[in-house]
Amino acid sequence: MDPVDESLKQKPTAKIVITDGVGELTLVMARFKGKSSERDGFDDGDEDISASHTDLMVEETEQPKPNKEKNSTGDLAIAAAKIDTSDLQKFLDNETNPITPSYWSPALKLFRLFDYYGTKFSGVSCPWYEMFSEYISSKQLFDMIDVPLCHIPNHVYQTTVSWLAQEVTDDAVDAFVLWAFNYIPHDVYFAHNGGWKDGKKPTDISNVAMFVVLALVLQTRPHVLIALLPTLHRRVYYRPARIPLAVWMTAQAAKGDLSLGLYTWAHYLVPQLSSSIRHCQSWDLILASVEKILLEQNNLNMFVHNPVWKGMPLFPPRSFEILLLHTFHLLPTTVEVIDRLKEIYPAMKEVALTGALKSDSQFEAIQHIFNFSLRLAGEENTILADEATEIAIFCLIKNHDCCGRWDHLFRMNLKASAVILKKLWTNGTAVSQALKRLMQKIFTFSLLSVEDEYTDFAEQVTAICILSLTNNVDCWKHWGTLYKKTLSASAVLLRKFVEEWKSSAPESDEMKQVTQEMFTFSLKLAREGNPDLTEEATETAIWSLKEIVDSLKLWDNLNEEKLKACVGLLKNLVEKWNDHSLQLSSSSSRDTLASAPRSEAMKQVTKLIFTFSFTLAKEGNPVLAKEATVIAIWSLTENIDCCDCWDNLYEDNLEPSVALLKLLVDKWKVHSLRLSSDTLTLSQLMKSLMLKNKKAISEGGANASLYREADKSCKAISRKLSWGSSCLKGGTAVVVAVVIVAVSLPVVYHTTLRL
Repeated sequence: MDPVDESLKQKPTAKIVITDGVGELTLVMARFKGKSSERDGFDDGDEDISASHTDLMVEETEQPKPNKEKNSTGDLAIAAAKIDTSDLQKFLDNETNPITPSYWSPALKLFRLFDYYGTKFSGVSCPWYEMFSEYISSKQLFDMIDVPLCHIPNHVYQTTVSWLAQEVTDDAVDAFVLWAFNYIPHDVYFAHNGGWKDGKKPTDISNVAMFVVLALVLQTRPHVLIALLPTLHRRVYYRPARIPLAVWMTAQAAKGDLSLGLYTWAHYLVPQLSSSIRHCQSWDLILASVEKILLEQNNLNMFVHNPVWKGMPLFPPRSFEILLLHTFHLLPTTVEVIDRLKEIYPAMKEVALTGALKSDSQFEAIQHIFNFSLRLAGEENTILADEATEIAIFCLIKNHDCCGRWDHLFRMNLKASAVILKKLWTNGTAVSQALKRLMQKIFTFSLLSVEDEYTDFAEQVTAICILSLTNNVDCWKHWGTLYKKTLSASAVLLRKFVEEWKSSAPESDEMKQVTQEMFTFSLKLAREGNPDLTEEATETAIWSLKEIVDSLKLWDNLNEEKLKACVGLLKNLVEKWNDHSLQLSSSSSRDTLASAPRSEAMKQVTKLIFTFSFTLAKEGNPVLAKEATVIAIWSLTENIDCCDCWDNLYEDNLEPSVALLKLLVDKWKVHSLRLSSDTLTLSQLMKSLMLKNKKAISEGGANASLYREADKSCKAISRKLSWGSSCLKGGTAVVVAVVIVAVSLPVVYHTTLRL
């Protein structure tokens, strides 16, 4: 016998106190004397069970030595077949009762039934000694699960059930079932270990009669087990020796109400999986119990559609957690048990989750599930963590209150939170506004954690930040309000983000939007004056440009604060372009840059840079204007197609154009060497600009002086271009002449020799 079952070595009580709403009657379950119609009193036993519908407790005391009970070998089925229904009805109708009226009080009528069946089954051995052995297998037990009622004729069964429903109170039934649950394991224990102490059991009630009545009560009033659950949760009732009886009782209740059978299994038997971890027979019985209940597919459908009983979930969160842990925690057990757990788990998971959502205490139930799933999502056991993550996401989506709960818990579950966030976005799950707002809170905390150098959580909080920025564009705007407090963390995060982002190959519009936000934010960081931060931010902005050309279009909307950063970015971009260190995206998308220099995508970029340099140059800042003009010239030298852009922008950007023309004239020797050999395009541009200048000068106006200055530069450039072209033509003629002379000399020399 297992040491935990030492309590069975003590005797059970033999006195039961029943509260029936009228008064308290004390019944000593001791010797029955005489025939079934005669009872001359009760033995004053010393052992009590005090029972009521609110509090049931056992008290163990000593008892006088009883005589040894005769162990007959009669056949239960044969004895049951001999019961006369009319005789039973007369007995139950009190037609043969000579006892005082108190004997028929509501609290005692149940025991009158013992008297009748005890007589009819006199000499019949009780099958529970075999059925409720601690070491019985589930197959053996379920082969006999219908005993004893399978041997009771239907007419006898119906007569008894009808009488029970009319005459016996719930309090009497509750007290009897609890008493039987205490008595039977003791009786089985002593039968297997040499008999009762002093040679006699503490009551003369027929075991077979008790067994039959107990089965009848459980099938017709299955809710009795629900009423007793608060008492059965006491530690004394969590013993492997009690499990065979508990499984049998659950099976009887399920015959009366399948949902109550599952409810009892979930609330009483599942918690014993943990306390019976080393007791294989107990696991076998507990799993077999629910396997029988779920055997029919229709049963599962019924539980899913009606997962509650009187507002309470059939499969409560606490039991769901236990089943989850044992199914996926890979505890030391047999492969067969693991397979059986995994077989029933999906069905019970569905019942648990739907029950939590439909229960009267939905808030508490779903949050309980979310609490443990969040905790388990951070486990090293990836199988368990993945399952817990799925459950946590279910809770977040189905119940927005879980977002508030997460708000309180994510600081203590950073790793799990990162895992859940990644799963949320990876699966493309529809996210509520409440969850999006929570994402910003989590992002804020994570960013501050990086800034404060919480090294223990650095990896987790950084991952959370990256996930938030990747999937919630609003987090970028939120970051814009925080970065001044978190400059160093922002630099680190930006670098990490780009590293992660590079592997994601953004293609969708949503991804482009994130990249654009990244570009805008990097400009904010670049203007802070911190050399390291500026370099990091500039690198990020350049990378953004490489990925999505649309980012350049954002520059038109940048405020004055960002102009300095933009100029620095453009200078850096030019430098990298010139030294060929700018490695562009290999995407074939029309909106991304090609990898080969001088490609159409490259030309598109230079046009955009040229356009934006004009925007910068006219902001009124002399330093920025000078830098922007240099960048515009660079664009022009790199891509002659910028001439078309300039022609279109000229009148709206007159002042920057004047500065650009003047710089071209002043530094002609330097820039002319880098200009395209296609001087025709530049010449045509100058002619177009001179026509615009002439028209504007003739019309007069406030900008007439600027047009005159521009026209002067245009004419100078045209002359230089014309002179260069003439020089080219003259040089060509000289070369041709030299070639002709060189070719002719041998001929002349040869002719001279002949002469």
